[in-house]
Amino acid sequence: MSTKKILFKSSDGHLFEADEAVARQSTTISHSLEDCCAKADDEFLLPNVSGNILSLVIEYCKKHADVGSISEEDLKKWDAEFVLDDR
Repeated sequence: MSTKKILFKSSDGHLFEADEAVARQSTTISHSLEDCCAKADDEFLLPNVSGNILSLVIEYCKKHADVGSISEEDLKKWDAEFVLDDR
């Protein structure tokens, strides 16, 4: 079974691909996808989000989409480190 992919374009022109399930971890992105009815292989423009921020959002969403493979305690620890990381 193939997973639907969403292609995101940041305000500074960077492209990112993510599984739909990963993208829908973000409430804002999920609502935006519903509003514009993005299809597979469409570019979904995020005009107010830079490439640096979008890469962090996608990383965070990937971690939370795969919650079955990590304990809740480890996920909370990862979240705390992620927020404090000085990127």
